[in-house]
Amino acid sequence: MSLSSFLKIFKTKDQETSTKAIPINNYTSGLQIVFGDKPVQDLSPTALIALNKGWVSICNSKNSSTLASIPIKLYYHSKTGTEPSITAYKRLSTKKQTKVANSLNIELKSSENITEITEHQILDLFSNINETYNYFDWCELNFEYLGLIGNSYNEIIYQNNIPIALNPLLSEYVTPVATGHNQGRILYYMYRPETGKEIKYMPDQILHFAQYAPGNLLVGKGDLENCISAQERYLFSDAYEKYLGLNNSRPDFAVNFKNKLSEKDMKDIYRQLNKRFGNVKNAGKVMVISGEMDIKTLGFSPRDLQTAVSRQWSLKEICGGFGVPEALVSTTDVNRANAVESMNHYLRNTIYPKMVKYLSKINEQLTPKYDSNLYVWFEEQYLENPVEKVQNTISAYSAGIIDKNEARSNLGYEPVNDVGSDEEENK
Repeated sequence: MSLSSFLKIFKTKDQETSTKAIPINNYTSGLQIVFGDKPVQDLSPTALIALNKGWVSICNSKNSSTLASIPIKLYYHSKTGTEPSITAYKRLSTKKQTKVANSLNIELKSSENITEITEHQILDLFSNINETYNYFDWCELNFEYLGLIGNSYNEIIYQNNIPIALNPLLSEYVTPVATGHNQGRILYYMYRPETGKEIKYMPDQILHFAQYAPGNLLVGKGDLENCISAQERYLFSDAYEKYLGLNNSRPDFAVNFKNKLSEKDMKDIYRQLNKRFGNVKNAGKVMVISGEMDIKTLGFSPRDLQTAVSRQWSLKEICGGFGVPEALVSTTDVNRANAVESMNHYLRNTIYPKMVKYLSKINEQLTPKYDSNLYVWFEEQYLENPVEKVQNTISAYSAGIIDKNEARSNLGYEPVNDVGSDEEENK
């Protein structure tokens, strides 16, 4: 039997294409070979959000807050080379214009230019997203949702066809309704909070951020799905250790007397042992008991202690799933040099690609409402390795590329006056 014939046996109604309006949710993965219709794991948005704890919450929050803290700028692309009609702008050098154009994938012709806009309605919108949210809070919330469920939905409030506010929705309760199960086009968005009536939004009323992935062309997949098994193992280990302590707690040792003791003697010994050794302040005290007896040390089995190893591997997988270097969430073997390298790796491979995707969506759907020549973007900035900085400065000074004071300035020292410096030192 061929693979295609085999898969047809397990094909469910949800996987069949249709021209009818179909509610779309990222409840299941694209290929689902299971016994019955239920997925192996519950990937519904509410189930994924319930896993937002421990290292998942830490990694997702680190991504979100880092992304929200990146400054954004507004640029105007003039195709005629003339200055924009917007009065508050800043001219850019040719080098800077080329850099911005490359970032925006704009082929900048000799007759064109790019300027930075310093005052505009869209900048006012980002300063005050709505009556409750500023840009940082709004941006952070969007990325929190993207990390967990791969989708974030915002209602766009218009005035004279111009966006004046963005209201974030509880994205776990938003269901896109489309012409096909995994492809086609979205007809509208259905918002049904846990408490409240159902609200229908048309596509132009919703700003939908999504982390698209193979298997579905309409809704996204969160970073959490990359490491959901690791998170479940971590939470299992956490619960196991908790209840191991609650249900399987035991003393450090047991005293077994050779001769049978009376109930009164047992209670006296038990009381004396608790009095002398039953408090953390009594740690390290020596125990002396007369009579023939055996002392048996009690403790947890090696199997009970293996959860620590499982936790460590789960942490590695979770960090990998969210693209957060382990050095940024751990203090083990971290020095300034490898912390800088970890941060640069993190910015280059996780943060900036997410920022490109995020701002591309804003430039696709939001900025054209104001002007098709406007673009919101950011500048990539990396930390300098302190060891490399010293080495490069010394090399540049030795080669005569920079003078002494430039070298001192690079390393954070005050300039010196070479003339008469020896006399000053002698004084």
